[in-house]
Amino acid sequence: EGIPLYVVETVRMLADSGSLESVDGGFTVHARVDLAVPESLHALVAARLDSLGVDDRRLIQHAAVLGQSFEQKTLAEVTGIPAGDLGPRLDRLVVRQLLRVDDDPRSVERGFHQFVQSVIREVALGMISRAERRQLHVRIADHFESAGDVELLPVVVHHLTEAMRLGSDDEASALATRAFEMLRRAAERAGGLGSHDQEVSFLERALPLATDPLLAARVTRDLALAAQQAGQGDRAMAAWRDAHRRFGEASDFESEAMTAVGLVSWLLMSGLVQEARGIVTEAIDRTQDNKVSTGTRAALHAQLARVGGFAADGELALAEAERALHLAAQAGRADLVAEALITRGWGLVYFQRFDEATAVTRGALHLALKLGAIDAEFRARNNLGAFLLWSDPSEVLELMKDGMELSLRRGDVDTHAGLAAKALETATALGEWDRALELLESVVRTGVSSFATTQIDAIEMVLRSMRGDFDRVDELMVKGREASERTQSIQAKQVFHIYAGVAEAARGQYEEALEHMAFGDELIVGLERPRIALTALQAGDSDLLGWETDKLREDPRPDDRTARWIDALDAARSIQRGDDGAAEHLLAAATGLRDDGLIVDAAQWLTELAVLLPEGHPLRDRAAEEAREIWSLLGAHSMLDQLDRRTAG
Repeated sequence: EGIPLYVVETVRMLADSGSLESVDGGFTVHARVDLAVPESLHALVAARLDSLGVDDRRLIQHAAVLGQSFEQKTLAEVTGIPAGDLGPRLDRLVVRQLLRVDDDPRSVERGFHQFVQSVIREVALGMISRAERRQLHVRIADHFESAGDVELLPVVVHHLTEAMRLGSDDEASALATRAFEMLRRAAERAGGLGSHDQEVSFLERALPLATDPLLAARVTRDLALAAQQAGQGDRAMAAWRDAHRRFGEASDFESEAMTAVGLVSWLLMSGLVQEARGIVTEAIDRTQDNKVSTGTRAALHAQLARVGGFAADGELALAEAERALHLAAQAGRADLVAEALITRGWGLVYFQRFDEATAVTRGALHLALKLGAIDAEFRARNNLGAFLLWSDPSEVLELMKDGMELSLRRGDVDTHAGLAAKALETATALGEWDRALELLESVVRTGVSSFATTQIDAIEMVLRSMRGDFDRVDELMVKGREASERTQSIQAKQVFHIYAGVAEAARGQYEEALEHMAFGDELIVGLERPRIALTALQAGDSDLLGWETDKLREDPRPDDRTARWIDALDAARSIQRGDDGAAEHLLAAATGLRDDGLIVDAAQWLTELAVLLPEGHPLRDRAAEEAREIWSLLGAHSMLDQLDRRTAG
């Protein structure tokens, strides 16, 4: 378009007037031409449209209201012109090079008519009165709405919006209400189908059409949750903050408090623990002066309990969970009872009450399943997975599998990522590395909570390190260190440092591994203490090895895996002191781990046995060969290199 278009339109105007005649692919002057140059391109196009007959000019004006492209049948239905009459008239406009037909077999608009240039449509629109354009937009909106196709909703809303712009305030208000209700219904339907990206799109279109502040606040809150589930983390955060502000300005204290619950939850999952603490504490204080339901107060105290969990403040977690349970019982809110029980279980972990924590969380999961409380179910699965990760990884895989399937059906990208992190952790421990890598390829890591991303990246870091992909490990190490420095979540920091330590140990950097693990040792919840003890053994730190082994022996979670690790650690220490006879005990522990399906554990201890024993010992070659067999099966090139290097001398 531009100057070439100006020239083309001038030639077309002369051809339309009969001054030029097309001959053999070119033009011949048919008569003397007195060319009055129009002042603008718009004037030139307008002159061409004025040269049309009244009916054809009106037809192209109506087509312009439909859009840059349109179907013939739609134009026929909107104008009331019979299809048999409309076809020849459109053909004339094609011959006049005002319209063209899309004949590209690859185009989704194949067979549609299109304006040759957008300026032709603009000029045609400008030749219609505002009142008539408004009526046409409403008529077109009615037509597309009557089709009952949700995919056409954006088209309907576009025409209603255009009609609003062209009408009076009263007319615009009625049209806005109509468009708003359509978008809300469409958003609800999209969310119910798990299409949260589409839900976000509909709600964002609806928001400017909200007719009062409270309605706008409710739409914004819905938008926050939809964006969160869609994996649009930044959009979710902005919407949660905005909704909280809007309800506050509207003095709707109940809704403000419940929105604070959602905002605080997302802040916690994003590592903004101190801000979350401030908001929920202020919200609880405000309930003292304003009428807020008992159930909402229970939800606020449950969130403050979660703040305690993320801040590694077990006393706060337990105290606030107890308050939440009391209020939830008063309110008859069994769903909030489940939520508070989950957090209570988390708080118990900080006091080493693991069996109780596991039992409480199992009860919460049972209650959530009975109630159909999906959000509580997901949290219970995730937390229970953390508690059982060491003692029963097979059960954890089943817990995560069921939760992941449900989250995918709901289109909940963020929840799926959190559950996938636990599944990855478990598959790695069980030696199902190909399965873990397939899941890594499919799980969404952008836009979801920073805590989920940290977990997933940490597990990938370990897998890549054991398989020798150190360039990728370095990338993830830099990313994880930056995230760890930003986050206020002690949990997230711990996850990064423990697994960074495991990744460093996998490439033989034992001192660097222990530096990372020194932070992780502040919170002992899952695989941490055994890994620290093993790394101390590899680094030759006898004091740390002894201390961690003794602490592991005191662990109030008796299970077969822990017992085998204690046996292995004790045997390793005995071999270090010159008791080669303890090799049988270490081999038995490794064999037991392998029989239990924990082949990574087994390979690690077989490697250590081969390293600890002197050349010529009858079990040394056997241990090395069995370790090599497992590492080869897993494709653990780095671990094979370590085995060869450490047993070479």
